[in-house]
Amino acid sequence: MNVNSLSMFDAYWKVPVDPPHPNNDAVDFLFNAITPQVGSGIVQPVLEWNQLDSGRWTCRAWCVSGTDKFYSDPLYVSEGDEIQGLMSWNSWYNEWFICVTDTAANKQKYIYSDFVGDSNLEVYAALEGTYLQDNGDVPGDTTFYNMNLRDSNFNPAGDVTWVKWIDPSASNYLTGLDVDIISNPDKVKLHTAN
Repeated sequence: MNVNSLSMFDAYWKVPVDPPHPNNDAVDFLFNAITPQVGSGIVQPVLEWNQLDSGRWTCRAWCVSGTDKFYSDPLYVSEGDEIQGLMSWNSWYNEWFICVTDTAANKQKYIYSDFVGDSNLEVYAALEGTYLQDNGDVPGDTTFYNMNLRDSNFNPAGDVTWVKWIDPSASNYLTGLDVDIISNPDKVKLHTAN
């Protein structure tokens, strides 16, 4: 979804069921994110399955632009934990504060990034993966809720309408992928076959 200006994007979701039969190289990412409408760069608080061959769920704050990427140390989390993904614009330093929190444990990891500005943006709630071969490599369904987007005056970010998108090539090896927009702008469910 496109937004003209943004000062905050906040979202919550629960750590889903593990992938049932993951191959050793499969990595899954669940996140809310901000990217520019034109150019490159992304800032995102990320829940990860098997990142760096961990064989478990971890969280990190990420920023990527081209070949440059930075991320926080991992925060270890478990199935059912509530995750908060917060990105907040600091106008004094012209950078994003990217923070991922395990709300029950009250633990967080964060970084700052100027890879993305605060205007002419696209925002997402997404499931991505690498080295996925079949349904055994993806986690259970995930609902992003209490999503809060604020414009540069910290007012609700205009007429927010999520757009459903599923990579057409994913149907070659995954079934059951779907997106349920429960309510705009605060609740979206990402479905898998698990």
